[in-house]
Amino acid sequence: MSFRYINPGYPDLLDDAGAMAVEAGTAYSHTGVAFYQADDEKGIELPYCPKEVYCRFDFFFYREDTDSSSYNFNINVGMNGNQAEIQKYGDRILLYKIYNWSRYSSGIECRTSENAQKKLGIEMNRVNSAFLHIKPSSSSSESDGLMEFGINGKMLLQEKKSITFNNKTKFVLSATKKEGALSGIIVSDAPIDPREQVIRLKAGTVTTDMKDCGNGLYEASAAGQMLLQSLDLADAIEVYGANSLVTGIAMIGRPAYRTASGLTKLTQVMAEGDTLQSYESVEVRQDETGSVRTAQNVSMTLGELKGRQVGWKAEA
Repeated sequence: MSFRYINPGYPDLLDDAGAMAVEAGTAYSHTGVAFYQADDEKGIELPYCPKEVYCRFDFFFYREDTDSSSYNFNINVGMNGNQAEIQKYGDRILLYKIYNWSRYSSGIECRTSENAQKKLGIEMNRVNSAFLHIKPSSSSSESDGLMEFGINGKMLLQEKKSITFNNKTKFVLSATKKEGALSGIIVSDAPIDPREQVIRLKAGTVTTDMKDCGNGLYEASAAGQMLLQSLDLADAIEVYGANSLVTGIAMIGRPAYRTASGLTKLTQVMAEGDTLQSYESVEVRQDETGSVRTAQNVSMTLGELKGRQVGWKAEA
């Protein structure tokens, strides 16, 4: 079964500390949230080393009038050691490719005063969408690995090289400054349609047998207790249409922590009438500032999602 990581742009949904939130509404992100992460070796831990990996993400690209070095930044995305890198350096924009920790120029670059959209697909001072696919070589001696990378539908890299994952599970998501902030991220070992995007849905009515502690906080005291919420889909249906396909649902609990050893997990659930579907389970830490995230592949339209409830079930 494939995995799916979905992040609208929250820094605390990364597995490594140090990422910073960008509070700029929709100026830096279609989802209204974004982050930057200065360390180009940090990101998320995948549940296992994939046979190949796909990623779509949005990034902001700031271009100042003076092209000052104060606004230099790098964007790095990919399996740790096999990545695509966009670099803004003074008045230059460069694309690099990293294979097995070795960094190479792609030969694709331009000046910020030139038509970056024509050469790199990048639109200045706007949110851009990128797609990445990496497949390792069949063996360490073969050069049949594949890296594909494109921006706003323009394919920039598509070449076969010697690529190894070495059983690693680290997936890098890094933008060194807010001027290249990341958001709208999907990572999976199954193909991602380039048209897919991340949207945030408003929560509606709460149905629960947990204790209501006020301020949106709920406490479970027994295994099997559930917290379900309806979804306000009106805005999404108006913008995207009721027939738009939903390919995955991510849920974020924050704060989420346990106070004793009896209950240790939360399981993502979806309810439709009396039918309950259980999905991914995650361990809950005792850190009161902690959070949990789950994501599940689905295949239904926005219209079919209407009337369903999503939430959590407490587990021992």
